[in-house]
Amino acid sequence: MTDIISGFKNHFKLKKDPGERVEVGRLALPAGRYSIWAKFYLGPPRPEGVTSSTVKCRLQAGNDFDDTIISHNRNVTGASAALNVVHSFTNAGFAALTCEFVDAAGDTNIEFIKITAVNAGVLVNNPLP
Repeated sequence: MTDIISGFKNHFKLKKDPGERVEVGRLALPAGRYSIWAKFYLGPPRPEGVTSSTVKCRLQAGNDFDDTIISHNRNVTGASAALNVVHSFTNAGFAALTCEFVDAAGDTNIEFIKITAVNAGVLVNNPLP
């Protein structure tokens, strides 16, 4: 039997100084071996005077993580992103999505956030050739 555990948040306001990582969402998980995905939509930089912004987001479970960096400007209405990580929990734990501004303080919306974990009987994570 495969277990699928998922959580969502429709809106999160990211308004921080550069390098100030903030938790956007967290998915509690029982012990097990998981493939975990997160996806979200990053809105345009704000306020109106800001022309561009760079945001770094991380999906982390234990010591395993996946990062993405999104640079966007007012010419792009927004950007979608997806992250994936695999992790074995010997005890209950969680997967967390965090984001931060890289280059300057910023203000943007993160929307349609989903974190989904699939509990696998066997978990193998090898480098690709």
